[in-house]
Amino acid sequence: MLIETAAMRCVQTPNRMCGNSQSTIESVRRGSYPRHMVIGIIVFGSVFLVGLALGTVTRRPLTTASLVVAAFVSLLVVQTHEPLAGFAAFALISLAGLVLDSVRETVGLLLGR
Repeated sequence: MLIETAAMRCVQTPNRMCGNSQSTIESVRRGSYPRHMVIGIIVFGSVFLVGLALGTVTRRPLTTASLVVAAFVSLLVVQTHEPLAGFAAFALISLAGLVLDSVRETVGLLLGR
């Protein structure tokens, strides 16, 4: 049985009828994300990689990467004239990075690495 959602459509081929179990399903949105979304993904990814690169010097790559990303995000949020929200974003991302690095180190010690 073929179930379609609003985001899918049935593609008919010459020998197949729509609704047949052999018909193919494609997403309605062909292509990729909008250009500004791709640019945002690339910018955040590159900021994270810069943080990882800086973290290799300090031997704490996840902590440093989270601090760099947190600073970048807080700068973006502060530009919306919400300084407390920017501080909160910085604190949450930084703390998440510290917890993640602590968990990574603990698992490494437990596994004997």
